[in-house]
Amino acid sequence: MADSAAEAIRIIHDADFTPLEHEILADDFVQGAFDPTLAAAEVLRAVNERDHGVSMDEALLTLKRDWHQLLQLVAQPAPVTDSVRQLLNLRDNGHCCVTPADYKHIHVEPSHVISPALKALWENNGNPRLFAMLTAYLTPAKVQTLKKSLSPASDSMALYNVLLLSPSLGYSMRNGHVQIMPPKMYWTQDNKPTVSSTASSVKYLILEPSQEYYGDTFLANGQSLRNERKRSSLHLKTHNPETLPLPHPELLEIQAKLGQAFLNFFTEQFVKTNGAILSESDPSNFWSRPFQLLFRRLWHLVPFFIRAKGYQYLFRSAAMYGSMSVYELPLGLFAKRCDRSDDNEPAALALLEKYAPDVPAPLLIDKFQDLDNVKWMISTKLPGTVTMATIFRMSYPQRREFVQDLAAVIKQINDIPNNTGRFICGAGGGRIYDWRCAMANGCGPFDTEEAFSRHLSRDSCIEDVIPSAFDTKHRSIFTHSDLHTCNILVHNGRLTGIVDWESSGFMPEYWDFTKAMRTAKNKDEIDMYRKIWGHKYDHELEVEKYLWQGCPLGGPDELEHERVALPPTNWPLARFHALIEP
Repeated sequence: MADSAAEAIRIIHDADFTPLEHEILADDFVQGAFDPTLAAAEVLRAVNERDHGVSMDEALLTLKRDWHQLLQLVAQPAPVTDSVRQLLNLRDNGHCCVTPADYKHIHVEPSHVISPALKALWENNGNPRLFAMLTAYLTPAKVQTLKKSLSPASDSMALYNVLLLSPSLGYSMRNGHVQIMPPKMYWTQDNKPTVSSTASSVKYLILEPSQEYYGDTFLANGQSLRNERKRSSLHLKTHNPETLPLPHPELLEIQAKLGQAFLNFFTEQFVKTNGAILSESDPSNFWSRPFQLLFRRLWHLVPFFIRAKGYQYLFRSAAMYGSMSVYELPLGLFAKRCDRSDDNEPAALALLEKYAPDVPAPLLIDKFQDLDNVKWMISTKLPGTVTMATIFRMSYPQRREFVQDLAAVIKQINDIPNNTGRFICGAGGGRIYDWRCAMANGCGPFDTEEAFSRHLSRDSCIEDVIPSAFDTKHRSIFTHSDLHTCNILVHNGRLTGIVDWESSGFMPEYWDFTKAMRTAKNKDEIDMYRKIWGHKYDHELEVEKYLWQGCPLGGPDELEHERVALPPTNWPLARFHALIEP
């Protein structure tokens, strides 16, 4: 990055701002720009040319308000002429391009890729200040493309900037909640999209950035986009690219950039309205651990067949919790299938209770087998909210406390002794049930790290690319093995729990770090993991990243399974849900 960009980012981070305010200016405006040096020059101009008596922080806040005003123009809907609407219906057959064609299309309407409201920046004397910001963010060349597209020479050319969508999808796209971009097959090695503007058939990915939850986006038949999993991609077609062209790929690229920048403003407003820290469950409303232990002791005095009947009765009023394998029961309990990991999770919870009782993990209450011979475990519910939904709202002091909490707990986990007699293995000494290295049948155990590494790297030829891939020897320590922010719970900025221990086991000491970095979706999460592990395992991360290309999920035995077909992470999303291309 050029010196000017680094200087602008330093000035922004020196300001007495919240983390969100720093991200809006440093990450979204400067680093998120097509040319960060141009955006940085706009930041430096704002602070260097500020009026006498105006502080640097005030000048930056004015810049932030201008940036917000500009992005609000992008989100404004605009009418489409009747003649363009007729051509659009002809091109898209009157159907929302995201909703499956065989569904009933109750309500569809034209939606601009880029709102013509932006023309207010340069027409009729315009707004020179906001126009300068737009030019700095997009580059002069892309602004010229934008000007031509927003004032098309013909109705056919107007189709470059229009899609037929449900009203909900149109709103979500304008506000950055839904973004459309090419899959990896349409990218060059230097991360530039290669979709032709005259193509007759193009496949795009539909991505929902995983920042703040904004509610459902609905298809034209009223179905939620989140529930329609096969809608991870859309296929745009036209029978005449000259008179009925598809949306211009460069406009979709610009829209995704601007929409992504709008997300932190949405989060900022949400925080102002709803409070800084989301809290679904207060720890004070939960049973204490001594009471839970007493309950379990007394409950186990009841004959097992009566306990099993009791669990079956509780299942009748249970609520499914995210998947068909986990149910929330009354009395602050959870039921979870544990046959798929061969009782690995109950074994892990038993180890934690014995050797690391201060780790905030669920307490194992019981195990039983239902009438269909499915194995279940009963455990306690933990307080708090998933970190993924709260980390970007935390203040800097809260983030520091949270990282300290998590680092201390990870150390306690790692200190659990290995009495299994195997070097790399599951929590009970048996097979490893980790989706990184094996699917449902598990893998291992392994008596040496070398054997485990050979299993991971099978057929990859990694040592031809990284000759020192496996030169470093590591300790075998107890790891959670899935420290995704969905499995880490927080309340008011303090760690309250770690759940989902089915992949845990005795693994190489770098394992929790590389697994966590794989699932990190944004800068906040990456920073959190870096503060815990630093750069100690960067070489191992490099090796793992190479191996992920060949085995994205399920280990080396699943090379023929579906592949993630996402575009490069630096264009234009910093955070997104990984959707699988059908």
